[in-house]
Amino acid sequence: MESLAIWLILVASYRFFMSTLVLFNYKLVMRLIYPLKPNEVTPLTSRIAYMWVLTNSILTFTTAFNMDNKPLYVITWLSFVIGLSHYVLEQIHFKTNSYANNASQLFFAGPCLILMAIRIYNW
Repeated sequence: MESLAIWLILVASYRFFMSTLVLFNYKLVMRLIYPLKPNEVTPLTSRIAYMWVLTNSILTFTTAFNMDNKPLYVITWLSFVIGLSHYVLEQIHFKTNSYANNASQLFFAGPCLILMAIRIYNW
């Protein structure tokens, strides 16, 4: 198994773990993701976040075990683009989080975006 696939498994595992946490504790979403405007976070937004993160976890796991499936690979890469764009937009435009809150997103999504883009480019 190649290094990128192993990294994707680690990312998917982290996503799965985080999805279960936010499902049962919406205050965690307030504290970790949107601390600058916690009053905008509700139990409903936490459940929506759970579904998004769980779906991405499944997508990332599936890609890690099917690295030669180009459409799946590109869709997974796009999910990282969308996810990271969301957090950056929340920070820059909506002012709901900060760089410190986005650090884990950048830590996981940054290498995935770069390494996966290189592979897409060289496909």
